[in-house]
Amino acid sequence: MFADYDWQYTDNYFAKRFYLHSLVNYDFALHWYDVMERNQYTSNQFMLNVGSVSLNKLDTLVRFSLNKELNRKIWFRAFYHKIQKHDLLSDENEVMMSFDLRLNKSLYIFLTGNADYDKSKVNAQLGIMYSHPTKAEKYLRLAIELSEFVYDFKNELEGNTIDKPYRLLWLARFGNEKHWFYSEGNLMRAFLRRYPESDVYTLRSQKFRNSFADLKYYRQFGDLLLLQAAFGWRDYLDKQKHSDFSFQYKRRLFKLELRVEYELESYLLRPEIRYLRHYSAAEGLRDYTFQRREVITAVFAGRKFHKQRWEVGYLTTYLTAKMKGDTLKESNKNEQKMLLGWSCYFSDIAILRFSVSHVFEIHGFGGGNMQFILKF
Repeated sequence: MFADYDWQYTDNYFAKRFYLHSLVNYDFALHWYDVMERNQYTSNQFMLNVGSVSLNKLDTLVRFSLNKELNRKIWFRAFYHKIQKHDLLSDENEVMMSFDLRLNKSLYIFLTGNADYDKSKVNAQLGIMYSHPTKAEKYLRLAIELSEFVYDFKNELEGNTIDKPYRLLWLARFGNEKHWFYSEGNLMRAFLRRYPESDVYTLRSQKFRNSFADLKYYRQFGDLLLLQAAFGWRDYLDKQKHSDFSFQYKRRLFKLELRVEYELESYLLRPEIRYLRHYSAAEGLRDYTFQRREVITAVFAGRKFHKQRWEVGYLTTYLTAKMKGDTLKESNKNEQKMLLGWSCYFSDIAILRFSVSHVFEIHGFGGGNMQFILKF
């Protein structure tokens, strides 16, 4: 796990391109998301997205989902995801497996668990799913998760969980062929752990909360439009034997974006705009508050040649940032990038894309990206 309370917000490289890379430069096109969300529980899918964000760092996203009907009553589902993204400051690697029991044509109950090398990190979910009896792209999946429910018996530090860590999780897609909504997220109850006195370990207690909510609205009248709002929050408290090494951290991130895809015969146009607000604060080992507002705009234009697509893009970001801590720093910055991309549509179920990008103030093409989606 990346220690986001240690991130150097004033680092010049990341300060300008922190969100520009992951949220725009290396983001999937709208119709890629639509394919994934429509078929999330009806077909098997594989998605890969790898992009360079610095000299020695890659943003990595790998998703694999499997849906198999075992008989008329039971479905088996498996989901693997690996996420290493610097805008999320996260490093996740998880395999979830689920058995869904059909109650009638559209209603299921399910039990889900994850397989983890560290037994103390095993989670269990119990939930209910509604799937439209004739249009399976409409669904609602709700679950209650008991996170790391055997932690007290399996952790090496002999820690005890005081407040049990529950989470409410959801995935939903509803609408018609012209308008539809997609939402996903989780709400976690903050939970506290305490650890006994030890000559080996200095940790005394920890408190966690990590939640997010994402809502998308799509409209299609020949062209595809997306309006998306997302909000994430994280709280973390770590008390050590020596108070000078204790710390408390919290982070809030709000994102609003508008994206459009136009397709006129063989020509393509994708204008996009995003607004972000980021707030972080830490106390103890490090003391600071950080606030950031940012507007990112992008225009992609391209052309189709049979099963191939070529496109160029122009991306700009305008941001204001303020940090108070060991030093007081205020800055207004902007960044500009150019992108050249190539995609190959092997079929309706397999798409490959490569792109390179160039930051104007740095010589040479410094950002490479590969994306691949497969439905089977």
